[in-house]
Amino acid sequence: MKKAISILLLFAVAATFVSCGSKEAAETTATSIVLHAERETVTAEQKPNESGIAASGNVESASWILYNDGALEITGTGTWNSNPELLANAEKITKVIFSEGISTIGQAAFAGCENLKEIILPESLLIIEAQAFSGCGIKALNIGRNVAFIAADAFDGCEITDIKISQDNAYYSTDRYGVIFNKAKTELIMFSDGFKMNSYTVPNTVEKIGEYAFLGNERLVAVDLPESLKEISARAFADCNNLKNINIPSQLTLIGASAFESCSSISEIEFSESVQIIGDNAFAGCTDLFEITVPKSVTTIGNGAFADTVEKVYYDGSENAWKAVWVGENAFVNASIIFNEK
Repeated sequence: MKKAISILLLFAVAATFVSCGSKEAAETTATSIVLHAERETVTAEQKPNESGIAASGNVESASWILYNDGALEITGTGTWNSNPELLANAEKITKVIFSEGISTIGQAAFAGCENLKEIILPESLLIIEAQAFSGCGIKALNIGRNVAFIAADAFDGCEITDIKISQDNAYYSTDRYGVIFNKAKTELIMFSDGFKMNSYTVPNTVEKIGEYAFLGNERLVAVDLPESLKEISARAFADCNNLKNINIPSQLTLIGASAFESCSSISEIEFSESVQIIGDNAFAGCTDLFEITVPKSVTTIGNGAFADTVEKVYYDGSENAWKAVWVGENAFVNASIIFNEK
């Protein structure tokens, strides 16, 4: 049957070449047929240039063809950016196949393509920019050996359950669960919303939790942070509304802006004596957190850091020492400050 279809297609190509005086038209028709036939979706009754293709277009050094079966083929070189003409068909896209030559997937290139389940990335790919696939339905991700940069929120909101990274990649690595790290595993970069576990122990090599690393994960209840950890970056755990248990390691110095914002299930947090900076809105919206103890090591408490959360703040130093701490606007609202040293 496949052989018969192939023969029919060859006759279709030949007929097209005869009837079209333009070499350019012939080349376009031939390419469309070959790409579609390779995916074995053409039937003998279909006309390749009519019923097979839903939409197509050209942008700078690349072109695209969206087929009726939802497969999108992107060919060319350089950067693939967000394209309004293509995204007008966002609900139709179920699979994206990039040709060799594409080196960058641009900011928000496929953001909001909810039906996009599969992407095939080329070996030529180097960069995946911010929110490139945000809000997509991607379930599996294979990162090739040449990818050198993945934006922290490139896959925000994607419930990916299977992540693999080439062992030859010099920049990224993963653990047995599929969590993405830098190559040396000193920074945790992405913990997918799709992972089915409600607790996770961060490896003891990790010194930094990257921006957005656990953002919006609704399954996690407990995360065990290692003693090696020195920094929790901006929005690292924001909107993890079921997260209850989180420890602050003894070497941690920085809790970034909005790091735990809207973690509404956290009711207790014990800061270590190493903490120096608590960023803007770091614990804003943690509505179950009623009291905290601030160690003397803290030098900065950002704007809105504990806004509308804590009612009592115990400070391990004196009132004079507290005056030396930079406390931002609305860091505490209607909270009592209690000094443990007179």
